[in-house]
Amino acid sequence: MSIDGGAIGLKVAIDLVKRPAMSGVARVHTWLTGHEVLVLGPARAGKTSFVDYLQYGVLEPEQETAKTLDLRKSATFRLKIGRDSSLELKVRRAVDVAGQVGPMEHAKIVEERKPHAVVVLLDLSAPVTHSATWLTDFCKHLDERLRSNPGAKKRLKTIVFVANKQDALTPDAAVKRIERFRQIVKKHLVLAFSTKVDSIPIMPCILVQKDNAIGLADAITLRLAKALAS
Repeated sequence: MSIDGGAIGLKVAIDLVKRPAMSGVARVHTWLTGHEVLVLGPARAGKTSFVDYLQYGVLEPEQETAKTLDLRKSATFRLKIGRDSSLELKVRRAVDVAGQVGPMEHAKIVEERKPHAVVVLLDLSAPVTHSATWLTDFCKHLDERLRSNPGAKKRLKTIVFVANKQDALTPDAAVKRIERFRQIVKKHLVLAFSTKVDSIPIMPCILVQKDNAIGLADAITLRLAKALAS
């Protein structure tokens, strides 16, 4: 299993991430050779917004959105990254998991679906005790399931935690909360990931139309692309 721990700048020029239209042949090829990205997290954390941005490159204005009540699977798509499009992210499907089912069920879904990448959305605007409890339960159960299922662990090439709604807190408060999340991840995923647990990122994000939102979202996109290309 490879966890990409390289530093990535938070600003990625929007014109460096392209979402080309695909022919039928290209779509079939992407389906056969692409990756499954599983998007998890508590309810209202921004999972659907992240999947929509990853696929379409569009962020909506801040608004109340409908709840995802079941697994929501995207169509096949691909992204080309860099001025010469030398880096490519091929997505067989992105799967948005309903937050209402709880952290233990989310860990179970990782084991059952055996995705290539997991993106966990956390809500910085939610009460910290709620977020910390959800994250602790998820990490504990994911650690157990990956250790008991080597096939799922081997297939998983990267896991990224995303601290969404960064704009809801002051910069200092956001940093402190992200650091608390980081300590939970390091403590409860250490058996499954060993020394690589220190390289699992927790990346700040804003998944609505705000200053620097595109740059933050593209930084996550770039990290996924680099990890899945390795």
